Amino acid sequence: MRQIVIGLGNPLLGDDGIGPRVAEEVDRLLPDELRSTVHITEAAVGGLRLAELMTDYDRVILIDALLDVGPAGSIHEWDLEELDAASQPQRYACAHDTTLATALELHRSLGVPGPNEVHILAATIDEVDTFGCGLSGPLERAVPELARRALGLLSRVDTENDEVTI
Repeated sequence: MRQIVIGLGNPLLGDDGIGPRVAEEVDRLLPDELRSTVHITEAAVGGLRLAELMTDYDRVILIDALLDVGPAGSIHEWDLEELDAASQPQRYACAHDTTLATALELHRSLGVPGPNEVHILAATIDEVDTFGCGLSGPLERAVPELARRALGLLSRVDTENDEVTI
């Protein structure tokens, strides 16, 4: 099973860098047994560009920041269907603003191989408009839990093939 962890965000915008920071932590803690099947990367893209990064992977774990969904540092976990249901009004926006679910649908309709599973792990941040490196205290404290959850997803049994990946 090919898996990818994508840390989304911009480390130059303070807490928006939570995705790349957690991706680094997952890479540091990743067991040797998983290194041949797990790719870890960072990105600051969405929609069609993000869907491109998922090509040829079976399981995708996205790590990102959220605004206004609880106190700073609170952790949220969804699958793609839950995220799509929460963002339905954007579904038919222009190509620049397309949702990830819509972009993946387009890829599937074109025969582009993509993931069977997409998991989203996110932490709430207060704002994304201030330049600065490093995470605030609440976000830095969320890093170990987000990394733990990502590693748990990477180690899950592949139910389609009854294959244990660790």
